[in-house]
Amino acid sequence: MTALPPATSAPPALDPRHSAGGGVDIDAPVVLADLLDSRTRKLLQQATRDLGVGVHVIAQHGQVVAGAAVPDGVLAGATYELRAADDGSGHRFLVQQLLHEGEVIGWFAVGPYPPDREAGVKRVATYLGHLIDHLLSTGLEKVYASRMHSASMEDAYLELQQKNARLAQAVERLQELDKIKSNFLATVSHELRTPLTSVIGYSEMLLEGIAGALNDEQRDYVKTVMEKGEQLLGIISSILDISKIEAGRVNLDRSAFPLGDVVQVAFSTVTPTARRKAIALKQELAPSLPPLWADRDKVRQILINLVGNAVKFTPEHGTVTVRAEVAPIKRLDPTERHDEAPAPRGMRIAVSDTGIGIPLEAQNKVFEPFYQVDNSSTRQYGGTGLGLSIVRSFVEAHGGTAWVESVPGKGSTFFVTLPIGE
Repeated sequence: MTALPPATSAPPALDPRHSAGGGVDIDAPVVLADLLDSRTRKLLQQATRDLGVGVHVIAQHGQVVAGAAVPDGVLAGATYELRAADDGSGHRFLVQQLLHEGEVIGWFAVGPYPPDREAGVKRVATYLGHLIDHLLSTGLEKVYASRMHSASMEDAYLELQQKNARLAQAVERLQELDKIKSNFLATVSHELRTPLTSVIGYSEMLLEGIAGALNDEQRDYVKTVMEKGEQLLGIISSILDISKIEAGRVNLDRSAFPLGDVVQVAFSTVTPTARRKAIALKQELAPSLPPLWADRDKVRQILINLVGNAVKFTPEHGTVTVRAEVAPIKRLDPTERHDEAPAPRGMRIAVSDTGIGIPLEAQNKVFEPFYQVDNSSTRQYGGTGLGLSIVRSFVEAHGGTAWVESVPGKGSTFFVTLPIGE
C-alpha cells in the first residue's frame, strides 16, 4: 500500500481579510460549523459508511458538526498532531485538534475501533486529516469572502443613504427656491397689472375723445399702445395664473352653467384675429347637453386659451371647431382593460383646427410650462408657452383630463373633460 503523507504540523496560513467600515465584523470569531458546508458533511458521512468506522468533527463546547459525539476524555489530550486515545472501554480513537490562528475551534476524531485495526485506521485518518485541513481552508476563504462582501454591501448601502440624504436636502432647497420664485412672480405680476390697466384705460379714453379729438395718425398710435398693452396684460395674467398654480393656490368656485355661453365668450375674444385671417369659427355641441358643474371663470380661460391657440396656429382661410358631448370624466386607454366600475360621467370638449399640427414626439410635452414645439414658433407666432399648461392645471383641478391628437400638416384636436351637473 502506498504510504500517505503525514499530517502537517500547522494549519495553512490564510489571511484574506481586509479592513472595512460598516457594521460587519470581519474579525469576528470563526465558528467551525460555518466552515463545513452540507456537501462536506455528506462526504464525511460517506467516509463513515465506507470505512466502517466513525468520522467525527466536534466544535467547541461539544457541538457535533459531523458524525456523533465523542467522550470528553478522548478529546482532553488531543493536539494538532494526530494521536491515539483510549475511551476507557477497550476501544480507541484517533484525534486531532482543529486550529485557527492558534485557537482551538474543534476536533477531528476517527473511531471507535479495536486496537488491532489501528495501523489501517491511522492511514485513513491521516488522509482524512489532510482533507479536512483543505476543507477548512476553503471554508475559511468563503467565510471571509462572504464577510467582506457583506461589509462592502453595507458600506455601499450607507454611502447610498448619505447620497439620498444629500439629494433630499437639495430637493427640499430647490422646492423652497421654486416656491420663492413662484411667490415673486405672483407678486410682481400683480404689481405690474395695476399700472398696465391704467395705461389701457387711459388709451381707451383718448380713443373715445375725452381729452379732445385725435387725428388719424394719433388714433393709430394710441390704438397701437392699447393693443400692445392688452397683449402685455394677457402675458402678465398668464404668468400670474401659472404662479398661483405652482404655489397651490387654485381655488374653484363651482356653479352650474351651460357650455354654450362660455364658448360664445371665447369666440368673441378671438373673433378680431379670426377675421383678419379669414378663419371660420364653428361650434357643434351635442343637443341636450347637461350643464357643467365647474368654475365658470376657469372654464372660460380654458376655452379662450384653446380657441386662441387654434386660431394662432391655423393659416388663413382655415377652420376652428368646438365640439362637446357627454363622456367619461377620465380619458380611457383603449389598450388597457377596465374591469372596475365605470368612470363618472362628464363632458368631453374638443377644439379642432386645420393648422400646422404637432409632431408625435412633442404631443406629451405641449402641456408643460414654457414649452415650444419649435423655438422658431415663438418668433413666428408669439406667446409664452403657458397657455396649455394653464389649461391642463385648471382641468385637472376639476378632476378632468387634457390631451391632444394631431397629424403634422393636417391640424390638431385638443380634448378636455370637465364635470357635469346632476
